[in-house]
Amino acid sequence: MNYFKNDNNEVFAYDDEQIEQGFGADLTSITEEEMKVLTTPVYTQEELNQQEITRLKQFLADTDYKVLPDYDKDSSDIIIERDKARQVIRELEQGSVDGN
Repeated sequence: MNYFKNDNNEVFAYDDEQIEQGFGADLTSITEEEMKVLTTPVYTQEELNQQEITRLKQFLADTDYKVLPDYDKDSSDIIIERDKARQVIRELEQGSVDGN
């Protein structure tokens, strides 16, 4: 695959046959590594915090109605993990409210 970018750093990929047909002629050729850098999403700290909150809330939901002895881990470990998850959620949500 051959990678290209335009003046707005939008990435395009063409195979050899498309290149022979003239695709990419008006674009700048880039390496696969440059393509990966240009296409990797950049998240704000707020977005990262929200992703973590969502993940932790899902963990709490998934472990909420489970019979704790059925877990591979000791039930006290699950209780500790759930307490830690709630604490992290509180801290992240408080940081969001404070603007930190």
